[in-house]
Amino acid sequence: MLPLPDGPTDACPPPPPLLRPSPCPLCKSSIMSALLATAVRRGLSRWAAVPSPLPPGARHHLAASAASGGVAAPAPAPAAAPPPPPPRRRRWYPTTPADLDTVAARTLQAGDDLSSDHPGFADAAYRSRRAAITAAAARYRWGDPLPVVAYAPAETATWTAVWAQLAALRAVGGGGSGGGAAAAAMGGAAAAAAAAAAARGRVVAPEYAAAVEGAVAEGVLSGDAIPQLGGVDAWLHDRTGWRVRPVGGLLSPRDFLNGLGAKVFHATQYIRHPSVPGYTPEPDVIHELLGHVPLLSIPAFAGLNETIGIASRGARDDAIERLARLYWFTVEFGLLWGDAAAGGAPYRAYGAGLLSSPGELARAVGLPAPPTAEGEDVREGASPPANPEPDRRPLTLEAVAEVVASSYPVTSFQRVYYVAQGLEGAADVVAAYARQVQAE
Repeated sequence: MLPLPDGPTDACPPPPPLLRPSPCPLCKSSIMSALLATAVRRGLSRWAAVPSPLPPGARHHLAASAASGGVAAPAPAPAAAPPPPPPRRRRWYPTTPADLDTVAARTLQAGDDLSSDHPGFADAAYRSRRAAITAAAARYRWGDPLPVVAYAPAETATWTAVWAQLAALRAVGGGGSGGGAAAAAMGGAAAAAAAAAAARGRVVAPEYAAAVEGAVAEGVLSGDAIPQLGGVDAWLHDRTGWRVRPVGGLLSPRDFLNGLGAKVFHATQYIRHPSVPGYTPEPDVIHELLGHVPLLSIPAFAGLNETIGIASRGARDDAIERLARLYWFTVEFGLLWGDAAAGGAPYRAYGAGLLSSPGELARAVGLPAPPTAEGEDVREGASPPANPEPDRRPLTLEAVAEVVASSYPVTSFQRVYYVAQGLEGAADVVAAYARQVQAE
């Protein structure tokens, strides 16, 4: 830097009035003002605009002198690049089981609020009974004792009838593997279906069959009585750390999936209408306890559920919709490849919606439909459609783009099933897609 003279020289013209030295109004010093005025007279005015060479305190003197009218403020520095946009604000989501108290009451459809096409819509006694059960679920808070329902004989009869049909189809009886006793009690057609299933190998995931057998052996599940949530919750927590809490009806996809991320499964406690025991258009205690709970005791399957739940945390609405469809076609209605080459069943079910619906389970794996009880109401949605053969497609990561864009029926049998290579294969596909969603 060029040295500055101590004062003006004869060759320099007098400074203009604006740049004449003036005392700093803050520290009463005119030193900095003199230096700046001399620099201007020597043609070094750009020095004042360069921020880096200024000695300590220079910024204070520049601002004070400019404010007092002694020296013009330096030219502003070039504008800095705009800051990056703030990260997208993510929604609040529950992270602990207790957090779910804030969402468990936000049901889309209360248990007693039935649509006109529901089998129990015109049954006042059935609706009143459901209202009492859902009211107890609405009062529940995390840490309270789980509600105990005193099921009526008619409700237990519905459970027992469905248990027997499913036992015949999955070749698992009330006391262990087989199912012959249950099939014999149902009559010739059911016995034939059970025999066909046994001859072709299991038509359910072997891990699921083992889980049901274990629950039966430990007295958690039985065909004679509807289990209470308290016993089921303790048994499940001992195996995979999952918990069960009551809910009064359908939750939104976001709230339900968020619960899975906290390793909590929301379970209804009312039972389907007795006129259509083989099918339900909504979750009920049969669907929850015979479909989901045994599966959640399997580590690989419990992990699949948790993976989808964690991916749903704070996700955009469109991502929630995609995850809900993936859940539907895997956790609810998924199939596995069987062992047809060795003479076994070509497909095995692992979706909870199949494992709790005798009619749809048989159709999905290619077995004859189980017989209906005398007088049973067989309506659209409770029986196979005109074309009983569904479309079965491989579940791969490439196919997930199709899966998450697919619509599906809620009140009738599915038209399409996706088939995975074992439970671990299904979990791998779900985990890969969940990582994509989390990276969005």
